[in-house]
Amino acid sequence: MTDPLSSLFNTLMNATSVGSIIVKTIAMYLIIFHTPKNMRHFSNFILNELLWNLSANLLYTIAHPIPMLPMQCFRLDGLLGDLFPHESVGHMMFLCTMLSGLNCLVGLMLCFQFRYISLTRKQRLKNVRTVWGYVYCAVVHFCVSCLFIYCYVSWTVPLSEYPNKAVRVPRMFCFHPSGFHKSFALFCYFGSILVTLVAMIICYVLCLRQLRIDRGLLDAKTMKMQKTLLRNVMILTVVPALIGFLPLLVAAFFLYMNEMAYAREICVVCILVVMNHGTVYGIVTIMLFKAYRNAFRRLLICVAKKMPFRNDSQMASSARVWSVPVHMV
Repeated sequence: MTDPLSSLFNTLMNATSVGSIIVKTIAMYLIIFHTPKNMRHFSNFILNELLWNLSANLLYTIAHPIPMLPMQCFRLDGLLGDLFPHESVGHMMFLCTMLSGLNCLVGLMLCFQFRYISLTRKQRLKNVRTVWGYVYCAVVHFCVSCLFIYCYVSWTVPLSEYPNKAVRVPRMFCFHPSGFHKSFALFCYFGSILVTLVAMIICYVLCLRQLRIDRGLLDAKTMKMQKTLLRNVMILTVVPALIGFLPLLVAAFFLYMNEMAYAREICVVCILVVMNHGTVYGIVTIMLFKAYRNAFRRLLICVAKKMPFRNDSQMASSARVWSVPVHMV
């Protein structure tokens, strides 16, 4: 029988997934078709982040792995859990979702890394084919994913071997409740988030330092554009850091300390926050950059014109909402 927390969790996931997917799809459309030439390479990193985030949302739309603490287990709710209640399906869906979240973090780190390289190695980059940059990013994503898959698989335990026999029911999938495998997997995930966040801060500081060094070499317009772009990158990083990676750290802590009071409730809240941070990220992306904001305003006007019950004054009012002053690139 489904408990009240599970019912609330599944209802909220179903309700928020629709809006989240719509916002991310619109943001991706604007990035693909309305990015200026001077932002094309940078926009690929934003698109990469949104794609990984969208993949996690799509997975959680059809399957809702929910923690069953204090047991070190999850239950696969949702459509997929009803159709395929075997534990292997639960592990596969949860692994793919966690991989998507981890690769969001990797994508942000790559964005800062390439921002720094573009400032310090401008001349050398002119002699490097763009395809090698994509290959490098793909290799980093692949290596991180392989390492995480190894950690994840080593942590899993078959239901038949889990100490508590009460979990041996359909849709459940479990992990080692204690020992080296649990500590290794969670510390690696926890540590990778912290290390990557520190690396991004270091790259940001180095970028600011390089801009100060280049102050006398760049014209005022280029310097202003570089500073604004770097500031916007930092703003786009704060969103997933605060409402994406911070809840992940909290959830990882309570998964490790699974016997603590309210551990399950806290993990459920963290999952809900993490799965919806991409919506905020997409909205902030549209609002931050002038090209996307103007394109979205034109899109709103175009849609409004096709609605016979909307008059001109209402359309103008809707368009003015997106004319608020923000950082422009």
